Amino acid sequence: MTRTVAKKSWAMIIAAGCMWGSMGFFNRFITVYGLSQLQIVYLRMLVATVGLGLVLMGTSKGLFKVKIKDLWCFIGSGMISMLCLNITYFFAMQYTTLSVAALLLSTSPAYVMLFSAVLFGERLNKRKVTALIVMLAGCVFITGAAEGELVLSWQGLLFGLASGICYALYSIFGRFALNKGYQSETIAFYTFLFAFIGIAPFGEVGLIAQAADLKLIVLVLAMGVVTCIFPYVLYTKGLSGVENSLAAILATSEPITATLIGGIVFKEELSLGNFLGIVLIISSVLIMNWQKRIRYKEYI
Repeated sequence: MTRTVAKKSWAMIIAAGCMWGSMGFFNRFITVYGLSQLQIVYLRMLVATVGLGLVLMGTSKGLFKVKIKDLWCFIGSGMISMLCLNITYFFAMQYTTLSVAALLLSTSPAYVMLFSAVLFGERLNKRKVTALIVMLAGCVFITGAAEGELVLSWQGLLFGLASGICYALYSIFGRFALNKGYQSETIAFYTFLFAFIGIAPFGEVGLIAQAADLKLIVLVLAMGVVTCIFPYVLYTKGLSGVENSLAAILATSEPITATLIGGIVFKEELSLGNFLGIVLIISSVLIMNWQKRIRYKEYI
């Protein structure tokens, strides 16, 4: 693993986090049409499955090949992780602000570190734990919780924490699939496919058709491409160059993006604490990249 490859992996994962952070933007505009959270998830998975499927057909049909004995990886990443993540995160955004939903989602690195230590033997060293603590502190400041401004219903708390666990599981199932030799595009496609199969019975296509107009169609297509196809392919590809625990921390570019969108687009208040939180999250990434005393090979 070269330094250049690792840096590319970092860039792909950070970019993926930024794209995921824009989900609230699309969600707020699409719900205006009266669509439920389940219908929005249905449309997101439909666009992602069909869109990436067409790309694979036009580039390399061999990427569709998977072994039956390995389907559990994709069922896990699709139904257990992605589908449940979409449902819980969208509901969390419904019951709380974008930044608070992003905070609860961002507890995922803690779960990733624990799962990866048990399943893949990744070391839990002081550097990782310190970066995790700094990152979580940053998320607390971003939401305003440190200033006593956090108002959270029990529904928002439960959906938010559940989204963090589901988010973490994608790294786990994705790592299993990568270790079996599958390409990131293959993993992403079958993840989308199984997530779509799981949500299809709740799509209520007739109601969606009644609400559809050109603007909604454009929003849905953009949501599927920007918040699903691109980021999941990038994140999965990035996993091949870094440990799960590092990838989870790098992907906390998501709450930064969500907070900035909430403040700039939807006029959610941005305080000094919000900006301090952003600085702390960025600092957590820098801690993971501290090379004066940490050899480069330790975190690839």
